[in-house]
Amino acid sequence: MTSFTGGEFNTSTYPEDRAAIETVEAALEKWGRYTLVYKPEQADLIFNVRAGRELEAVAAVRVSSSSPPTGPGANTGIAEMAGANIGPKDDYLEILMPTPTDGLNASRATLLWNRTRHNGLAQGAPLIQEFRKEADAAAARDAESKKKP
Repeated sequence: MTSFTGGEFNTSTYPEDRAAIETVEAALEKWGRYTLVYKPEQADLIFNVRAGRELEAVAAVRVSSSSPPTGPGANTGIAEMAGANIGPKDDYLEILMPTPTDGLNASRATLLWNRTRHNGLAQGAPLIQEFRKEADAAAARDAESKKKP
């Protein structure tokens, strides 16, 4: 289970995304159709979540550990970094199938399903409930088609 800022245990993962991951994991465990795995190479599906927020910003300062620069115009060894990401204001869930050769490289995985919804990753995980409804309906159609000669 990942978020767009990192995994559940990644320190750069936003607290809102961490909470969304926990909510989705609980909803999947309650459903019982899928088994959560903790080794990426064992996963058949990738669930990416992003708690809704219109803007996220990142700022950092990196200080070089090398000896202090000398002379005019010398590099101080300090680099400022900043970045921003604009995303959906509503919660977002995407479900991907990794390709056999790329493992969990989400950039090369096949997108199976995605939705946004206001509070879709809140208590009860309404986005997982929506996915569950569609997956159960597809399984029922598949079972019905196998009965016909």
